[in-house]
Amino acid sequence: MKEIEIKLKYSNENALRHKLKELKANPTQTYEIIDCYYGKEGETMKTAENLLRIRTKKGVSELTFKGKKETDSNVWERVEINVPVGDHEKMEQILKNLGMKRILKNRTLREYWNVQGSELGIMKILEPAEVDFVEIEGKSKEDVEKVTKLFTGVLEPIDKDHFKKLDEANK
Repeated sequence: MKEIEIKLKYSNENALRHKLKELKANPTQTYEIIDCYYGKEGETMKTAENLLRIRTKKGVSELTFKGKKETDSNVWERVEINVPVGDHEKMEQILKNLGMKRILKNRTLREYWNVQGSELGIMKILEPAEVDFVEIEGKSKEDVEKVTKLFTGVLEPIDKDHFKKLDEANK
């Protein structure tokens, strides 16, 4: 399966919510997750080309393989494969025994909206540091770009330092 998404930032949450209402976007779900990302020794979230993630949502865990980014644009396209995991801790032990190390663990509150057939997520990372951003995910690069254009002036590209707080808190 392919993941097609863009990450954006906002400086005014009220303006973002006003735009969602103006577009008659529909809220779909809100939940909290715990994500643990794994890579090879010495890799970071910035340098890893392939990542493994254990995500726990509502007490249920899944293992995800995220492949290397396949595009040069701000819209990311990459392979994403998910499989249910019965025991988070045992899966983590398996990964560590395979030589993987935990790169990052975070707790995030996610609020999703349907915007013209694409999914817009308002992400609030709560731990290990507070970082807010938006993800727009769609069926194609064109769908993602179309929805992104609807938020011109409200959302803007994330700069390379946007997630720096996470890196610093993770040391």
